[in-house]
Amino acid sequence: MIPPEEGDSAMGAEAGEKEGGTLTLADLMAEINGSKEEIVVKIDSVVIDVNFLSTDLRKIADRVTETVGKVSELQREVKELKDTMTNVSKMTAHFEEMAENTEGRSNRKNFVGFPERVEGQSADLFLEEWIVTVLHQKMLSKFFSIERGYTRYWSYRRGLRCLQGQ
Repeated sequence: MIPPEEGDSAMGAEAGEKEGGTLTLADLMAEINGSKEEIVVKIDSVVIDVNFLSTDLRKIADRVTETVGKVSELQREVKELKDTMTNVSKMTAHFEEMAENTEGRSNRKNFVGFPERVEGQSADLFLEEWIVTVLHQKMLSKFFSIERGYTRYWSYRRGLRCLQGQ
């Protein structure tokens, strides 16, 4: 005998009373069809739930694919930024070295445009020899004299006036 389900207890009791405690074939078929309908409804419910889960999984898979693409792009951009920062760091070190060199030269009052320590012991003699060489003369005028050989104190116009004899 099939145990009656909730709500079916009255029907089961009536069926049992009709036949003296046993179900007839028609009653058994009715019970099977009723159970079959309940099973179909539950299966449909499970199918709907599986479809929702499938849709959700597709959405999640799409988002994961999109995220993987974004992560790959970010990794590429980070590599480019690292390379750029390395280059900027090298350039900064080079410019700091150049600035330090320029500052050192300005503190030592070197001539602009000439190599380091080219003037030797006497900047005045070096300038006189250089001017003679540039002007292609053997001697300078007696009116020409260099008071100071450093660019900080020697102006271009004043030097030209000295060369012209003024």
